[in-house]
Amino acid sequence: MSFEDKIDVVRKKKVWFAQFRYPTPDSLEYFLEENAAEGYSLNPIGETGMFYYEFTEAKSGKCKFLVDRSGLSKAFYVETMINEEWELMGQSLNCYIWRKYYEGERPADMNDKVCLTKHGRNTFIGFLIAALFCLAAVAGLGIGTYIERKVNGKFFVHHYLYMAEALVILLIGIYFIRTSIRCFKYWRKMKKGY
Repeated sequence: MSFEDKIDVVRKKKVWFAQFRYPTPDSLEYFLEENAAEGYSLNPIGETGMFYYEFTEAKSGKCKFLVDRSGLSKAFYVETMINEEWELMGQSLNCYIWRKYYEGERPADMNDKVCLTKHGRNTFIGFLIAALFCLAAVAGLGIGTYIERKVNGKFFVHHYLYMAEALVILLIGIYFIRTSIRCFKYWRKMKKGY
């Protein structure tokens, strides 16, 4: 009998920057449910939720996640959800994350559509503004390098550093553009009522 047979080995996994990789509530719900189906149970989300989500290996089962934002008072909202047998996992992306295990028929969505529509719009606008700032910084570095080169007539070493900075900022800007497009599609879908 091996050592592993004698003890109960619990495997854990961390998914880094999940809230940035899955910025819309529906994509985050899908990601969490996919992990639950693979046999990984989401641990309660604490202060580190911005950086990573931690999963513990568990028996796979049917699990519904709900990423919701509510306009109701926090005490009333949380009490209502707990009475409906939802388990509060924590908060992420300014939304509550709820979990419910079930057998048979999948539980109905209890999302606050109006608040999620506003959240989708605000998230889209936030990522779009960040993308525009990145593109403005890239343009500023490019124009500054071009003007300095024209004035001095030479290409200096620090110009390469400017170009490297511009490339990094451009890559970050591309992420923000891609994410803002995903958020825009989510917002439009929520406005149409699914």
